[in-house]
Amino acid sequence: MTTATIWQRVYKGFRQFGRSKGGNITITFAFASIPLFGMAGAALDYSRANSARTAMQAAVDSAALMLSKDAQTLSTTALNQKGTAYFTALLTRPDLTNITVTTT
Repeated sequence: MTTATIWQRVYKGFRQFGRSKGGNITITFAFASIPLFGMAGAALDYSRANSARTAMQAAVDSAALMLSKDAQTLSTTALNQKGTAYFTALLTRPDLTNITVTTT
């Protein structure tokens, strides 16, 4: 089969597809599924971000409570080191990376 024959068959198939009256629901569903998949992806991203924010907030709250006992006696660098150590120990989500902790 030559290349010209293949292209002729493809062209003929597209022409027949354009003239076809049946199967319009398939095309409608295909176009409607694009925003549906987009919304599902956005909902998934939002859910993951909300879950990560909740995990970080719980880790920050727990680390703050642990640091409050020794905050008066520790220096600023020791407070930063302990705060970072507590926070990283409490945050056990592998998808969260490059987080910096600043204690005040």
